[in-house]
Amino acid sequence: MAAKRKKVPASRSRKAKRKTTPSRIGSFIDSVRRQHGAAFARGTMFLVLTAAAVMVVTIGLRAMQRKVLDDQQAAVQREFCVELVGAPDWMPQELHRDIVKNITPGDRNFGSKAFCGEVFKLAKNNPWIADVLNVRKIQTARIDKQNVVIVRAKFRKPFARAPFEGGMVYFDEHGFVLPSRFVPRWETRNGAQHATYLSRYQAPQSAARIHYITVKGVGLVPPIPGEKWNATELAAGIEMIKLVKAKPYAHQITVADVQNYGNRISDTAPQLVYYAQVGRDRQTTIRLGRFPRPEGGDWVVPPETKMQRLDEYVSRNRGRLAGKNEYIDLRFDELIVSVN
Repeated sequence: MAAKRKKVPASRSRKAKRKTTPSRIGSFIDSVRRQHGAAFARGTMFLVLTAAAVMVVTIGLRAMQRKVLDDQQAAVQREFCVELVGAPDWMPQELHRDIVKNITPGDRNFGSKAFCGEVFKLAKNNPWIADVLNVRKIQTARIDKQNVVIVRAKFRKPFARAPFEGGMVYFDEHGFVLPSRFVPRWETRNGAQHATYLSRYQAPQSAARIHYITVKGVGLVPPIPGEKWNATELAAGIEMIKLVKAKPYAHQITVADVQNYGNRISDTAPQLVYYAQVGRDRQTTIRLGRFPRPEGGDWVVPPETKMQRLDEYVSRNRGRLAGKNEYIDLRFDELIVSVN
């Protein structure tokens, strides 16, 4: 009968296995011991361990030093101001101050390494800022002297408006909705100097009301300020306004009507219509029709031709667009006007 093998506990087996695999340092010390003796090997071992300990302590001290310096720098509450470089002249002072306030980090931690990143993020999310070009801080050598945070950005200018729930929604030329609270309503011009104001009470006596054409008939509910109003009829209204925005008679056009855009109401009525009116005088309807199809091959009269005919009409009437005729029809090969 074969003799039973005595079982060796797994833990002892693993320990024995570990003992048979010496470390690199152990192998090195054994080699030194065989060549130079035990005393020399002990001295070598002492030097190796000392060098390793010094290296670990040095690395640890450097890490602690960096952390302490960073913490000290972050803890210093330094005075600073934010400057908007390239702020346009159409921007009211109240809006300028509000933007600066809202892009300033709440902890005001100027010394933090993440400070510029925080300012950039806040500016990027501001509804008045279309694009943040760069953010940098100028830190003075003296703690008691004010520092500067320079923000270069492109801003969204109010372009037109649309009625919604008894009020007006303002947006820029790309359809991004803007907070109506800070939209300028009045302006003064004196040569190259241009200033805007939020209300008549703030504006000087010589100020004139800023003319915003109203886009009527947008069916989609507007988004929150800072987001784009993605309505195809609104985009058509914006293109309508762009056609007349630079015209000397633009102030006479009050409404760009897109209610029938895409023939939503009628197949025979014009899709796009302007309304022109001065004060309480008679309103004139300007039948623009529709824009050519982007794929081409369309019979519709080009917008440039329509605007040229409208320019000629205004010129013949000494700058007057509104009130002379009940309607002006630009949809056909020849300009058609009402008999009265």
